[in-house]
Amino acid sequence: MSDQEFKLLWSDEVDIPYEDYRKLHFEGKCNLGIPDSLAEQITQIKGALPKSSGTRYAFAFYNLLGFACLGYSIYLSFTWNWWAFIVGFFIAAGIFNINKKSNSENVLNDALNDKNFYEELRHLKGLQYQIDESVADQYLIGR
Repeated sequence: MSDQEFKLLWSDEVDIPYEDYRKLHFEGKCNLGIPDSLAEQITQIKGALPKSSGTRYAFAFYNLLGFACLGYSIYLSFTWNWWAFIVGFFIAAGIFNINKKSNSENVLNDALNDKNFYEELRHLKGLQYQIDESVADQYLIGR
């Protein structure tokens, strides 16, 4: 077990430049967190993600896959057994939930690997940093 203690701080409480964030992240002293709903909003804005990122396409693909499962199960409920849509509903719900969480992780990976995207992202309200207490004080705003 590690003796590190972490603080949760909102993005408007700290000012962590990109280079420092990468260094702290790889040392295990800082992680960025984003709500699934905010990550989804960012993903759906054309041009918001880095050009080299496949996050938007992955999110769209798995959403399409979820809708296809649901649609096919409804089709099967008419042509095979009436209860097929119930199974399809649960499979589609699982796909949608996993896709939301994966999308958030992909947006955070994009921020870790792209300085410009990180600089835009870190000023949004709703982001949280999980940061080691031993280094948190030096990044607090208004200390």
